[in-house]
Amino acid sequence: MRLILLVLVFVMGCSGPAERPQKKLTQPTQQFSSTCPEGTKPQGGAPPIHFERWCELEGGERHGPYTEWTPEGKLKSQGHFDRGLKSGVWSLFHPNEAVQAQGRMVAGVKTGEWKTYYSDGELESAGYYASDRYQGVWKHWYPNGNLLSEGKYEADLRVGPWMDFHDNGQKRAEGSYIAGNRDGNWSFYAANGQLTSQGLYKNNRAEGRWKFWTESGVLVDDGEYVADTPHGVWQQFYDNGKPKSRGMYFGGKQTDFWTYYHDNGVREAEGEYYEGVADGQWKFYDRDGKLEEEGTYQTGRFHGAWRGLKNGKPVYEGEYRSDAGHGKWVFYHPNGSKKAEGEYKYGKETGPWKWWHPNGKLKTSGEFRDGRRHGRWRFFDADGKLTTEGEYSHGKQVQGTWNPPTPNP
Repeated sequence: MRLILLVLVFVMGCSGPAERPQKKLTQPTQQFSSTCPEGTKPQGGAPPIHFERWCELEGGERHGPYTEWTPEGKLKSQGHFDRGLKSGVWSLFHPNEAVQAQGRMVAGVKTGEWKTYYSDGELESAGYYASDRYQGVWKHWYPNGNLLSEGKYEADLRVGPWMDFHDNGQKRAEGSYIAGNRDGNWSFYAANGQLTSQGLYKNNRAEGRWKFWTESGVLVDDGEYVADTPHGVWQQFYDNGKPKSRGMYFGGKQTDFWTYYHDNGVREAEGEYYEGVADGQWKFYDRDGKLEEEGTYQTGRFHGAWRGLKNGKPVYEGEYRSDAGHGKWVFYHPNGSKKAEGEYKYGKETGPWKWWHPNGKLKTSGEFRDGRRHGRWRFFDADGKLTTEGEYSHGKQVQGTWNPPTPNP
């Protein structure tokens, strides 16, 4: 009787994927008789001795009811064979023996409507197969019963309009597919329903203008794609809506002139890129718009003259070569007076160096060799009085009166 009811329900449901049933399917809906059809012999048996039971024709083909158990003795699958091929209604089971999937087999392949279930009996998906491939409309649900996705398949590939949802029921994405690839306008949403991105796909690649928003609805990115790669003008914004950056991409790499901004809308930096790295003149500004640093890059490295300022007064000035200080450098106190002066050679101090107190009096003088103190060094107090002097050799004291111990310049 149960088998007849199952087949009847299945046939009646073939008009289209049913809406999610209100009642859970928590128990197997089909029991199979151990009686084999005429002309077959029973094979195998039930646990714990056997884990398969089937009927077999004289030639060895399976024919008739079939049951399979797991090594733990739990029901795993049930169905029928027709001369060696799966046929009719088949059921697969979770480890707790609740139905996991159920549908019809024809000549060994899934055909017609199939449904899958979570282990608690809640419906997980419903749709159709043709020759073992997804075909037609399919729906998928979350464990809480809310719809997860809905759309159409052709030969296992998504086609036409599709919609995806968050587990709270809010829309997550909507757009169209062609042969399994996103194609056309697509929109994506946060769980609160806010639109978070929108743009065009061609053959599953982002193309043309795209916009991105925060979950609170603030625009944060706005730019162009070519074949899934940023290309053209791009703008970024802070969460407060103020501009963050603006510039050009070429083939996914930053190029030409770019401008960056502080979150108060004041310009923060500006300069040029070449193939994704800073190259050429750059300037940096504080939150009040005052120049803080300026200099040149070469293929992403500090190279050439640089200077720093604070409130319009110099902080340092010197030159770089391939990211390393090279040549004369001068540093300044906040009052604008000179603080230190000397030379670098590929990032290491070299030759004579001098330091001054903020009042302009000499503080320290000495020489470097390959980045280490070498030769005679002298130290003075704020009144210009000599306090200590002595000799260094490759960074180590060798003679002189060092009392108190040698201070750092």
